[in-house]
Amino acid sequence: MSARLFKFSKSNLVVALIAMLVAIGSVFASGQEAFAVPSTGPAVNTAAPLMTDSTTPSKYLTGDTVSVTTGTWSSATGTYGYEWYRCTSSTVTNANTDVSCSKINSASSSTYLLTADDLGIYVYPVVTATGTDASTTAVTANPTLPAFPFNAVVKIAGYYGSGSQLEAAILAAGAIWVPTGYSLQKYDSATGALITSVSVYATDASFDGTSIWATDDINCGIAQIDPSTAQILNLYSVGKYGNICPVGIA
Repeated sequence: MSARLFKFSKSNLVVALIAMLVAIGSVFASGQEAFAVPSTGPAVNTAAPLMTDSTTPSKYLTGDTVSVTTGTWSSATGTYGYEWYRCTSSTVTNANTDVSCSKINSASSSTYLLTADDLGIYVYPVVTATGTDASTTAVTANPTLPAFPFNAVVKIAGYYGSGSQLEAAILAAGAIWVPTGYSLQKYDSATGALITSVSVYATDASFDGTSIWATDDINCGIAQIDPSTAQILNLYSVGKYGNICPVGIA
């Protein structure tokens, strides 16, 4: 049997090629996700970074360490940068450009140690995220409250039967006192160990700028305050409420 030779006209060849291309296209279409090109774009913040006081929650005392989260982002690579700013305004939305802000050049991590330079102002962290298109987007987090000042070391010994006597002793010791908050600390009369501490604020106490006497007129005397921790090193109390003494924490 002789072989039969098939001949294609140009029109038949074109039809065949089109059919082949359609078939190939359907194969790729069925697996298009595997061949899709990943989308790229700038990082978009969907939940703002949050800054907190890691040492004394919500107090922002000098010497406290504050930290900031990255927040939540879309189209981000997971690479983040951090900047910290000192600002005189509590309503800053962009610390990078706000005229009330100055950058803290030595701070570039997610944590920051509050210093004496931060007293009376607001500290803002700024988190910068890198997008999948390699661009960067910066978002300003919430600020600290103005950092509270620590008192200088106050060394007074003895017992004081009234707030005015205690105040006079503090002034005589040459202390500079700028109270913005207090804590009521209860100590064990035998061992001197701290039993409990409850924070109160200036609105709950009576003072004239130097006194640390509470409104319940508790009688107490203070031997020494550690300025680096704002903790009482020695405490003497003769108050009618036992060993409960109003102690400045700011």
